[in-house]
Amino acid sequence: MLLDESTNNFDIERIEWLKNYIKTFYVAKIKVFHDLYFLDKIPEKILEIDDREMSLYNCNYSAYLEEKGKNL
Repeated sequence: MLLDESTNNFDIERIEWLKNYIKTFYVAKIKVFHDLYFLDKIPEKILEIDDREMSLYNCNYSAYLEEKGKNL
């Protein structure tokens, strides 16, 4: 599943619906969001690709930022 800025024109009710709907799929998902609420509620794992190296974080976006800060 590939989503790119899928909450841009949504109100809170539609964002909640989409969040719950996405969580029902057990497939790989690539999401591009600038909505921090969504970034904290949807991902359970974050795969970072940086300079040809991959790192897997088993957390939401806020926890990912904390972990990444510890590893710098």
